[in-house]
Amino acid sequence: MSHLKKELENELKREVENCFNELKLNLENEGFSVNAVYNNFEINLEPKKIIVEINANLRIEKYKEISEQKNFKIIVADNLYDNAIVVQEIVSQESRFCNFDILGFMLLYPEFNIDKIRTSDLITIYSVEKKESGEKFRFAVRSCVIPPGF
Repeated sequence: MSHLKKELENELKREVENCFNELKLNLENEGFSVNAVYNNFEINLEPKKIIVEINANLRIEKYKEISEQKNFKIIVADNLYDNAIVVQEIVSQESRFCNFDILGFMLLYPEFNIDKIRTSDLITIYSVEKKESGEKFRFAVRSCVIPPGF
């Protein structure tokens, strides 16, 4: 889960900072005096949502009225966390048992649809879909080699 969080943070790093800078420019274009300090941001994955917490200070002034805002929080409805939990379970079972029982899992958790494709080079490609939203997560697992004699 922490790896997925870091990947998201790396992917969104420029966009979040650019968004904050655009906010500053838009306020200045509307005649506000703006003092904006962007420090960084952090992503938290939770069931059914992604939370983006921006560590920043924003001080705006117009007509001698001052408003100060600190630390912005953005909540996005998303099933990434739920899908990631399923992915963790698949990877865990693949590493322990060299297999993942798709049908058994989908009987217990009918809200997920899971597909599996085995390639010729010992790699298995999984697709995990949350039926309700249609959100998919695709990933590959290197199949384990079963020692001779088993």
